[in-house]
Amino acid sequence: MAPPMKQPLVVAQKKHGVIRRASERRPMAPARALAEFVQ
Repeated sequence: MAPPMKQPLVVAQKKHGVIRRASERRPMAPARALAEFVQ
């Protein structure tokens, strides 16, 4: 019963990593808009 409880914890950490990557990709969009304004 203890091992199965530890497995879901690892999966939750992997999902958090994906969310963090998506958050970092979002700021890239506004950065492009700013570059266009500078030009």
